[in-house]
Amino acid sequence: MAFLLNSPAFVGIPTAPTAAAGTGTTQLATCAFVMNALAVPPYIGIGTPNAANFTALGAQRIGLTGVVAPGLAMGNIWIDSTQQNLMAMVGTVAAPVTVCASMVLYTHTGWTTGSAAGQNCLGFSGVGTLTLPAGFLVPGKTIRLTLSGVYSAGASSPGVLSVEIGGVSTNIVVPGLAPSSTNVPWSLTALFTCRTSGSTGTIWPHGGTAAVTLNTTVSNAVQLMYSSWQTGDSCTVNFALLEALN
Repeated sequence: MAFLLNSPAFVGIPTAPTAAAGTGTTQLATCAFVMNALAVPPYIGIGTPNAANFTALGAQRIGLTGVVAPGLAMGNIWIDSTQQNLMAMVGTVAAPVTVCASMVLYTHTGWTTGSAAGQNCLGFSGVGTLTLPAGFLVPGKTIRLTLSGVYSAGASSPGVLSVEIGGVSTNIVVPGLAPSSTNVPWSLTALFTCRTSGSTGTIWPHGGTAAVTLNTTVSNAVQLMYSSWQTGDSCTVNFALLEALN
């Protein structure tokens, strides 16, 4: 004889059969079923996600689609911790997803005047940091440095304003400095893309002719350095912006 009870109140430690993983019916869910479900690597699915698809993406990625096996396909979105980007598959090409236009790392809030060779003219007054943390530069990472100011130079050849990263010259210089000049505006926009990472990593200055070797496993300061300046030369930086573009 069977009895139907309306919302029975159990006492003690009631037990029940544990449903198979992935069960989506109205079957009773035991504590064991819940704990087993929580033990599966996190996966966010659009459509019908499953553990097999998460495995196909790899341990460092979280898939946002349920149709990736046996490989990545059009429309897949995932977090790639190696690239340090949110990635998307567009056609047959994996590309970073642009969440915002850029991430501002540093903004100059004052102005800096210098007239001595070997002097760095950045970092005296600003919000943020001009120092890239260790491991920040990974293959594909691109940064942009935007600068402007005014300079004055005597009759002799003016000095050189060049960008350094981690104390290494990038061979990117402020163009157009001329002798016999007084309070002449100058500007520079420089982009750098990391090609390889490691103790002998490389970055490529856009517009440059060769890669620059740089240790990306340590922190690297971005600087604007004076060199070959003559007596009476001076330069003022009144705007500086450092951004990570991806």
